[in-house]
Amino acid sequence: MPNTSNDTDSLRLLTEELGMEEIKVKKSFRISARYSRNPDPPLKIEFFTLDDKYNTLRIIRNKIGDINSNSQFYGISVAPDRSYKERQEYRLLRIEMDSKN
Repeated sequence: MPNTSNDTDSLRLLTEELGMEEIKVKKSFRISARYSRNPDPPLKIEFFTLDDKYNTLRIIRNKIGDINSNSQFYGISVAPDRSYKERQEYRLLRIEMDSKN
């Protein structure tokens, strides 16, 4: 997602481009990774309820393919975040993979 000076504005622009109603967001922030030098780091969005989260993900995934190639949002992707348990399982899997290599 394009890195504007205000993440709320970025999200508002995306929802306008997709023709969506305003979504209820608890908070949003950029995810900065130590290993990445990406000038446009991913935007993490937290919702008030799981229903808001899944409805928004469903709508965006259905409409994301219709974004014009000239749009500033062309090529973005959307993914749900892993739960705490999924992150722990993934961490253990990475440790096991690293130990075998």
